[in-house]
Amino acid sequence: MRTAASLIIPLMLVLSVIYGKMKRVPVYSAFITGAAEGMRTAARILPPLVLMFVLIAFLRTSGCLAAMERLLSPLFASFGIPEKLAGLILLRPVSGSGALAMASDIMSAAGADSQIGLTACAIVGTSETMLYTLTLYLPAGGVRKSGALLPLALLLYLCGVAGAILLVPLFA
Repeated sequence: MRTAASLIIPLMLVLSVIYGKMKRVPVYSAFITGAAEGMRTAARILPPLVLMFVLIAFLRTSGCLAAMERLLSPLFASFGIPEKLAGLILLRPVSGSGALAMASDIMSAAGADSQIGLTACAIVGTSETMLYTLTLYLPAGGVRKSGALLPLALLLYLCGVAGAILLVPLFA
């Protein structure tokens, strides 16, 4: 099985070249053109990507995230959201790796099969790092008018969080 898996990528490359030749596509020049476009795209998305990484590092190391958790914990408690999930809910729209680390900490402390551990998994599994994605891909795609996109993404994120908090207890 290991040998078959190691052959998948070379096989795909060979089949792509054969297919391109059958369609009379100049494969080499198409590859070079695609690679050049990829480099231009990488150059366009690098500044927002660096900015997002700096902001995430700032939130985590400055204590802003912990302060926001403390500030918003009464609001979360009024909706029945456990305090341990507050940081995860705040961090997930911004940082996928940070949210995974936080979910891992929650599961290590409470247990992976606990209600709070399952809820953390559901939140991470049903949501996207939307602020990261919007910051990165909208400029790369040349999108200039994104007015309703962020509010709609936040609304859908909150629906996913609410669904996780309401539905996990039914199955836990």
